[in-house]
Amino acid sequence: MHSWQGSLAGRRLAWGQLLPVALLMPLMVGCLYRLPPGYVKVEPPFGVEFRAVSADGSALTLRSEKNPENGDLAFWEKAVKARLVDVRGYRLTTRSEATLGRGTRVVEMAFDYNRDGIDYLYLLTMCIRGDRVHIFEAAGEKGKIAPDLPVIKQAIHDWPM
Repeated sequence: MHSWQGSLAGRRLAWGQLLPVALLMPLMVGCLYRLPPGYVKVEPPFGVEFRAVSADGSALTLRSEKNPENGDLAFWEKAVKARLVDVRGYRLTTRSEATLGRGTRVVEMAFDYNRDGIDYLYLLTMCIRGDRVHIFEAAGEKGKIAPDLPVIKQAIHDWPM
């Protein structure tokens, strides 16, 4: 046997051992978070890492974007507010900061907006981990999603980041 053949056989064995773990990883990761009551996980659209919806149409999503030049949280907060308030006409209603269990700082902003005569609430929570900006979004008709906000916020704060 040539030395390269032994090396390839070892690699096959390693891949053979890792394949079951790789296949189970999504299931294990899925157990690390808890959905708010009344929400079910659905297939996320392109560019979204996670999405859950309620029966009344409210949605909870997680996106993660590359943080070019490592912008800080203040930069991203200002950029988001400019886009939502100045461009889309949303109204900022609350803003707060918190620190998650692992020391991750988050900024949370709530916005009101009206579309086609219906009042909506949009909650945005963002943080920076490494070279990524993580953005949690919860949105829905204001009267329907407002009672869920405490459990939605808790689910976001408990997320394994």
